[in-house]
Amino acid sequence: MPYIPENWATRNTVDAALMAKIEAGVRDSHAHLGVVALDSYPTSVPGDPSYTGDDARLKNAMVHLGADTYKRVIRPTAREHTFTRGIGKPFDHFAICAPPNSMTFDELGVSLTTKFNINVPGPWIDISSGTSRGIAVDYIASTSNRSDTVFIRTAPSAVLWGFTGDTLQFRGFYGVLGTAAEKCRTNFCVTKGPWQVNGFHNTPFNIGGSDSLWWCGASSLNIGSGGLGPGAGGSGDQAYMMIFADCANTNVGPIYLSCNNHWRGILVTGSRINNRGLFFHGIRTEGQTGTAASDGTVLQINGGAVGFSQIVVAQGMTDPAATTAKNSWGAPDGGLIGVRGSDTQVSIDQMCVWHAVDAQTVGGAVDSAVPILHVTKSTSPAAPLPVSPRVRLTNVLMGGKQGTPPWTTLPVAQQTGAGCITGDEDGSYTITTAA
Repeated sequence: MPYIPENWATRNTVDAALMAKIEAGVRDSHAHLGVVALDSYPTSVPGDPSYTGDDARLKNAMVHLGADTYKRVIRPTAREHTFTRGIGKPFDHFAICAPPNSMTFDELGVSLTTKFNINVPGPWIDISSGTSRGIAVDYIASTSNRSDTVFIRTAPSAVLWGFTGDTLQFRGFYGVLGTAAEKCRTNFCVTKGPWQVNGFHNTPFNIGGSDSLWWCGASSLNIGSGGLGPGAGGSGDQAYMMIFADCANTNVGPIYLSCNNHWRGILVTGSRINNRGLFFHGIRTEGQTGTAASDGTVLQINGGAVGFSQIVVAQGMTDPAATTAKNSWGAPDGGLIGVRGSDTQVSIDQMCVWHAVDAQTVGGAVDSAVPILHVTKSTSPAAPLPVSPRVRLTNVLMGGKQGTPPWTTLPVAQQTGAGCITGDEDGSYTITTAA
């Protein structure tokens, strides 16, 4: 808006029209910095009284900035913001970024200076069709007091393209990127800084797509249920904290997962065509604590060409045979890491196994004979694979084994048919073949 000099000498009061001019001038002055303060927008929307408070501020900001050729960043302030309405599909290059500020890993709450209370039924950001490009969310701690709030949803035909998220916290959400039943389709996304996710009501991450970097380099993710769980005996597909479905050319990690309250760790699904080149690095996954084991596999790979390096598996389940009812495929897990499928190739290098103490909530001490890896051989491998799954496991390290009994043998990797597992020539574990 062009600047029009005001004769302040004739003004005794600041009326609504003048205040609107002042606020517009402040907003436009922020344009030189590439940011606009969220609090500079009014708390009502012309013609729509259903919007109030922060919902109205954000609605006005999106209408104003969405019309600009060069998009500016919406800057929330250091306070609590409350949203009760979803924003739908944002304009391309929508960015809502608080100033960089410190974060402490508080697993019982949130600790960033800028806080969002997102109490929305369903998705807050809903990419209902097409492609949303360049969305950025930075330095915000988000909570929800509902059990059905999803941070970002993509419809089956939609794509989240070029998303960046830096130093974020989520607590109390139904899903963050997708849900157990609905994949968030992504492309060329990058996360930065430390993330923390806990207190979720459903699988917080179900990620598909390609060409992304999730929590790599100077980034990391700390994820744990924080008191909420899917319930004992629930569907295994819905009890994984993270699902990667048909992810190609994608790197993931480091991630620290606490698989407590009947949650499991990571589920990978797909084929070597759609799930090719998916690499995990620095995964640290544990049952819960030294006295509570996981309730199923901490890593489950059901298809694709997938690699793992420098991973830690701690407090694994004590009784794999007891997991039958929790799997949609109708068979027990078999081991701490499970691999299945007719089109599956997996590489695991530098894996440290640490077993919990014997006073566990699930079945007593983890015996040395409990398989650290269980591979179910397919009767119809996809051509040209001679055998599937095909798993190369190397450099297994025995971490602590507390309680009774201690380590009595080398760790065991089990297959249901010969030729599924290779790599034991380094002498760090033993391959057994189930009858």
